[in-house]
Amino acid sequence: MRRRLQDMTLEELWKLFPIVLTPHNPQWSFWAEEEMRSLSSILAGYSPIINHIGSTAIPDIQAKPIVDILVECSPDAEWRLIKDILTHHGYICMSESENRLNFNKGYTPSGYADKVFHIHIHRTGDNDEILFRDYLFSHPDMATEYEKLKLSLLTKYRNNRDAYTDAKTYFIRKVIALSKQSKDNLTDTNRLSFRHWQEADAESLYKYASDTRVSEMALWSRHTSVEMSRQVIRDFFMPNEHTYAMVLKETDEPIGCIGLVPAGEEHFTTLANEREAGYWIGYSYWGKGLTSEALKSLIDFCEHKLRLGSLLITTDAANKASQRVAEKCGFKFIADYDYNGTPSKAFRMMFPSLKIREVTENKRNFMDLFLIGDESEVMIMKYLDPGRLHVGSTNNEVVAVIMTVENPDGSVEVKNLAVDPAYRCKGIGKRMLDHIENLYPDKKIILGTGETPSTIRFYKSCGYKYSHRIPDFFTVNYTHPIVEEGVTLCDMIYLSKEPSIRMSNDTEKHS
Repeated sequence: MRRRLQDMTLEELWKLFPIVLTPHNPQWSFWAEEEMRSLSSILAGYSPIINHIGSTAIPDIQAKPIVDILVECSPDAEWRLIKDILTHHGYICMSESENRLNFNKGYTPSGYADKVFHIHIHRTGDNDEILFRDYLFSHPDMATEYEKLKLSLLTKYRNNRDAYTDAKTYFIRKVIALSKQSKDNLTDTNRLSFRHWQEADAESLYKYASDTRVSEMALWSRHTSVEMSRQVIRDFFMPNEHTYAMVLKETDEPIGCIGLVPAGEEHFTTLANEREAGYWIGYSYWGKGLTSEALKSLIDFCEHKLRLGSLLITTDAANKASQRVAEKCGFKFIADYDYNGTPSKAFRMMFPSLKIREVTENKRNFMDLFLIGDESEVMIMKYLDPGRLHVGSTNNEVVAVIMTVENPDGSVEVKNLAVDPAYRCKGIGKRMLDHIENLYPDKKIILGTGETPSTIRFYKSCGYKYSHRIPDFFTVNYTHPIVEEGVTLCDMIYLSKEPSIRMSNDTEKHS
C-alpha cells in the first residue's frame, strides 16, 4: 500500500517530485483558464480575484510544468472554511499561516499527474506575484535572465525545492521592486532613465544646482552646500510623487530634474484635469537634446498613465532654451503674463480625448479601418451586418473601430479591432477593449488573431490569455499569404478573458 503524501518526509517528497524545467507549453494557459473557472465557482462566496502567475504564465521561457494560480479572497474570509472547501474538492493543503494558504493538485504517491497546480490563497491586495509576472512579460530581457538563473540552479538543487526557491528570492524581490517603481516612473529614453530622488543624490544635485546659470533660468535659489541640496531632496523632491531625477545612463548620475508641479502650486491658471510640468538640466548638458527626450517621456506618462486632459509649461520670458524645448515637443504658446514681477510665458499641450459611440447604419463607411484589422473584405462582410460596431473619435475624426458578435455559448467575440496608424501607441486600442468589457461585464470576451508578436503581446498585456487555436485558418480562408512582422500567418490564435479576471484588473486599477 502506497504511503500518503502527508506521511512522507520532506526529503522523500523532494525525491519523488524533483525540479524539472521544460520549454514553454501554450497549453499551460488553457489549463490555467479551466482551473480558474473551477476555483471561481468553488469559492464564489469569497469574492475571489484569480490570476495565472508564475513562470508558466510567461511566454518563451522554460518553467517547471506546474501551473501556479493566485486566489485573492476578501479580508474577512475564514481560512478554516476555505481550507475545508478546497480539501473537499481534492486539493491538498501544504502550508498555512494567518494570511496565506497553499494547496497543490496533481501530486500523487507515484509522482506527478499529467496536470499539476499550485494554488496560492492570499488576502485581497497581497499580490506581488502579479507584479513579478507582468514585469517579466513586458521585459523579455529580464525574463531571459530569470530563465538563465533557474537553469543554473537546476543541477545543484534538483531535489531540494526549498533551497532552489531561496536561491531565486533576491532576483524575485529585485524584479518586484522594479515593477513597483516602474508603475510610477517615466519610460526610459535612449540616453536617460528616471527614478525618484534619494538623499544619497545630494552631491550630484549640488554639482549642478550650485551653478548660477541653472538657478537663474529655473527661478530658484542657487544651492550653496551639499546639505542644502539634501534638504531640498528631503523637503521638496521626495514628498512629490511625480518629481523624478533625470539619470544619464552612461554615468548613472542624476544630471537634472523633471516632473509635475504639486497640485495647487501652479504658476498659471490651469484647466480641469491639467497639471504643470517643470524641468531643468545641468549646464554642461544644455543643447544636447536630453531635456526634450525627458519631456517626451513625461508627456507620454501624463497622457497614458495619468490620463490628463492637458499639460501646462511656464517659463521665464528670458529662458529661450526652455521655450524651444516646449515647442519642439508640441506645446503651443498661450499667454504672456507676470509672475511675482517676472515676465513669463505659458505653453499648453492638449491631449486628444477619445469618444466612443455605437454605429448601427452605414457600417461600410468604415471599411478602410476594418481592412487594417482584417485584410479580407470578404471575411469582413460575414460579420458586418450581424456585428455590433463601436467607433472611437478624437477631435471629430474617427480613429478606431471595434466589431463584436454575441456567440450562442454566451461569449462575446471581438471580430475586428483597428486603430488608425497615426494614432497608435496612445492607449486607444486598450480603451476600445475596455469599452466592450464594460458593455458586457458578465460575459466572457474572446478574440482571434494571427501569431503577430506585437499583437499577441498587446492582448496579453490587456489581460487576455491563450484559449485555443484553429489550424490553417489563414491559409484556408485567405487568397494570399499574410505576412506581419516577418511572420507568415497560418493558425488563428484565440485568447479570452473571463468576467472574474476582468474584475481582478479593475480592482488593481483602483487599489
